[in-house]
Amino acid sequence: ERLIEGWDTDAGDWDPNTRTTYMLNGQNRSEETLDESWNPDANGGQGAWEPARRTSSTYDGQGNSLMSATELWDDSAGDYFLWSRITSTYDSGRLIQQVSESLNFFTGMFGLSLRTSFEYDGAGNTTRRIRESYDDMSGTWKNSSLRQWTYDGDGRETEDLEQTWDPVANAGQGDWANDFREVTTNSTGAEETIVTAQDWDPAAGGGQGDWVNRDRGIMTVTSSTEWLETEQDWDPAANAGQGDWVNREQQVTTLDSNGDFVEFVDRIWDVGQSDWVNESRGTFVYNDQRLIVENVTQVWDGSVWVNDFRLLQMYEEFVGTAVEGDQPALRHDLAANYPNPFGNSTSISYTLPAAEQVTLEVFDMLGRRVASLVDGLSSPGSHQVTLEGDDLAAGFYVYRLRGANVQISRTMLLVK
Repeated sequence: ERLIEGWDTDAGDWDPNTRTTYMLNGQNRSEETLDESWNPDANGGQGAWEPARRTSSTYDGQGNSLMSATELWDDSAGDYFLWSRITSTYDSGRLIQQVSESLNFFTGMFGLSLRTSFEYDGAGNTTRRIRESYDDMSGTWKNSSLRQWTYDGDGRETEDLEQTWDPVANAGQGDWANDFREVTTNSTGAEETIVTAQDWDPAAGGGQGDWVNRDRGIMTVTSSTEWLETEQDWDPAANAGQGDWVNREQQVTTLDSNGDFVEFVDRIWDVGQSDWVNESRGTFVYNDQRLIVENVTQVWDGSVWVNDFRLLQMYEEFVGTAVEGDQPALRHDLAANYPNPFGNSTSISYTLPAAEQVTLEVFDMLGRRVASLVDGLSSPGSHQVTLEGDDLAAGFYVYRLRGANVQISRTMLLVK
């Protein structure tokens, strides 16, 4: 159960707000999630919990989600009604198709809405993702969008291409039309990676269409403990109308000898000075167990760094009494993700000595949460989850395991 309360200044006490109850299966995965909201006027002014949403899920033997259905509460009917449902199909543990159903506001009917299919290469890299929309009039699936990934011999991504379906192309037979792509080039020694974003311009190339630069990111490894990420925009008017890249912002990331993130510095390009100017800085301090004890954010005032805010963290280790013959006790642990750096996806493993309510979240270098991988009760032992990087920008990320008795953070690098 998770309870959220709001502070009532007048009463000097906490007021209930929302409550979520999880019913778990033998794999410690939620089979049913019930969301409720507190109505202080109900029950003769005594207040009561009222249902809001219910989600039911089923899984296969590997813990992959097979079906997830969401229902919303209808006060007038006094019952739940089906809002959406997602059914997933797997082959050898890989997701190959997801079919979404939803409630149509215009017809009031529940039916098919979206189908997403996936294809992979021999190394397990995703190569194609096709999305189709369901046409109620014809009762058939219609192409919507296509995304294709290309890799080099080392398994590194070289192109991420997005296309949309044009039903009038190819003499009315329909065909895929270019929309957007990211082209990735890697230096031989992997010291530099350039990701260039381009839009398709059908009027370019003498009316034949061509790719037009938009922006690019340059990830440069300056040493074993420092990386530099530079963002640039394409200016078609620069270089006497030939076009050229112009700097926008930059981030310098520093790690210690253990590979833990210790500092990031954000800079912006000053056109007048033709140089980089400091903007903000974040630093992390660790204890002997490599747990973060201090996080300080500072801003640049033109000559020196000025403190903005600070987060302090303390830890207490539980010490028990060993019994002769006991097996070695498990300890909290958050392993390094693999692979790292990674492209499409990476695996993260963690270990708990006992059942515990934990979260495993991913943050960007500005401290913004970009993914929640675990949020609930986890059983004792080792667990492994996967982070998909398709919708994330290239760069460094911090992932953090947090519970009542643990808080461990590590860093990872996403390269596209």
